[in-house]
Amino acid sequence: MRRLEKVGAWGIVGVVIAIATGSNIARAQGPEELARTAAYVAALQNKDGGFAAEAGGRSTLGATSTSIRVLKNVAGSVRDVPGALAFVRN
Repeated sequence: MRRLEKVGAWGIVGVVIAIATGSNIARAQGPEELARTAAYVAALQNKDGGFAAEAGGRSTLGATSTSIRVLKNVAGSVRDVPGALAFVRN
């Protein structure tokens, strides 16, 4: 019951309404969307081999780890694998 208190009644009602009306709330990405996601995330890799959380940002270990996992899950690829390994190792 404690979990319901955190979400609130309107949160649950909203999810039920979204599902009942056929909302795209739970729709999986199609091939084109997966490719766009992969391209976006791959572009976040910096010259130092790491990934930034946003375009033009500095590389962080967290953003690098997350980006590599996202690329794996959307069938993308890391542009500079040796650079990413060097970033993580340092």
